[in-house]
Amino acid sequence: MGAGFVSSFPDGWQPTQLRDSGKWLSGGTPSTTTPEYWNGDIPWISSGSLTNFRLWDSDRRITDLGAEHGTRIVKAGTILMVVRGMSLKTEFRLGIAQRDMAFGQDCKALVAGPGIEPEFLAYSIAARSQHILGIVDEAGHGTGRLNSDQLYAVEIGVPTMAEQQAIAQLLSALDDKIAANTKLAVTAVSLGRALYRSAINRPDAVSVQLRNVANNVAGRYLAKEDYVSDGPYFVFGSNSVMGRHDRALQQGGFAVLAKIGSYCGNLRWSQRPAWVNNNASAIVPMTGTEPSVLRHGLDLIDMTPHRAGTGQPYIRMESLFSAELKVPASDVSSKVAPILESLSELEVRLGEENLTLASTRNALLPQLMSGKLRVKDAEKVLENAGV
Repeated sequence: MGAGFVSSFPDGWQPTQLRDSGKWLSGGTPSTTTPEYWNGDIPWISSGSLTNFRLWDSDRRITDLGAEHGTRIVKAGTILMVVRGMSLKTEFRLGIAQRDMAFGQDCKALVAGPGIEPEFLAYSIAARSQHILGIVDEAGHGTGRLNSDQLYAVEIGVPTMAEQQAIAQLLSALDDKIAANTKLAVTAVSLGRALYRSAINRPDAVSVQLRNVANNVAGRYLAKEDYVSDGPYFVFGSNSVMGRHDRALQQGGFAVLAKIGSYCGNLRWSQRPAWVNNNASAIVPMTGTEPSVLRHGLDLIDMTPHRAGTGQPYIRMESLFSAELKVPASDVSSKVAPILESLSELEVRLGEENLTLASTRNALLPQLMSGKLRVKDAEKVLENAGV
């Protein structure tokens, strides 16, 4: 979010530093050696789990007792942002709490002050993402860090409450659609996994080594300047889509495995032709192997035994390709594969729609937040784009 921000504001907009936009709060981590503090019902947001704009949950949760020891609870509507972590080298993550939750010391919270609508404030900060990334320094070992004084000095424009609400409502409609698509895509993946597990829990299921059903195709380095912004093919890196290109290295129906770095072992599935960068590999089904079977079989492999290295972890590919996959019997596979493929196709279509929605939102965001584009004009842009 946030390229192309214009720092001058129209009449009626009040220039406001973030230090004056609300109340800032710091978080913390309950002792990880005290089991009574963890695995409760309260989401605990960290720099690693703050990956969505709408924050409903986290991969880690704390108990009521944990909430009283070393962390802080914030209410729905509170803005959370990463101020320390490796992700700050490439992206500025922030989101808005949809329920009460706790957060760690690598994040800061901002409670909107009087006269400022919380979602408008969150979008205003997102519009300054590129500027904020420009003030990131290093805390050691390559970890990014945001200096609090510099962050607090970032300036936004604040219009009337009515205009704040109109802007937030328009942008929220796009994010709500993205959230709904994401939820449906997650459901499709869950249904596929459940169907696959049912198929391999039959007595006629068989075990095969990964090397007997798939090939490892190494990714190839693509310089940032060689990316093609409107190219038809995604460029996959170790953890996400890095951009687009006008050529694909691999035809659709393969897994993208992060093979080196902090995300090593992460798997993504590409239903479409794509380019795979050099910090990842394409795991491609052999002739006779249903792509959907490979996909769900790979999901069940524990990557832990195949990781090595400390400072720069990596996947030992020889070890991984010796791993056993449990696959359905051939007659069962022929019946479940079309269903699995349909679910994968639905997931991909929803993901592609989300990319279009996010691109539209990101293009509108700096223009709306600078007052350069007014809400009525933005609504016409969306209408003309069929969004």
